[in-house]
Amino acid sequence: MNRSRQDLAITILQWAIGVIVFVESCLTFRGALFDLHAAEHIHHLELARLFISGCEAIAAVLFLIPRTLRVGGWILIVIFAWAILLHFWHGYVHELPLVIYGAGVFAVMSFRGKGK
Repeated sequence: MNRSRQDLAITILQWAIGVIVFVESCLTFRGALFDLHAAEHIHHLELARLFISGCEAIAAVLFLIPRTLRVGGWILIVIFAWAILLHFWHGYVHELPLVIYGAGVFAVMSFRGKGK
């Protein structure tokens, strides 16, 4: 594959991951906000969901900007790893797509780090 096709493939991967993670983070944030308003008292788990999903959404945007791609990428990898461990600890295996997202983020950062 020539260099321009590789660039295009990585750019598509970067934008696919960035946009999907941003949308999913916003949905999680909205859900946590709704649950927080519906509760009779402030629940710390909802506050944690708000904080983490907000950070994830910001990191996804940073991942899409060339100058901040690496910072956003590392934040996403840390959040994904933490989420995978936390969900597995509680017996949930539905978070396996986070492994693929993390691998994609790492691939984009590795490719973009070469000569760019």
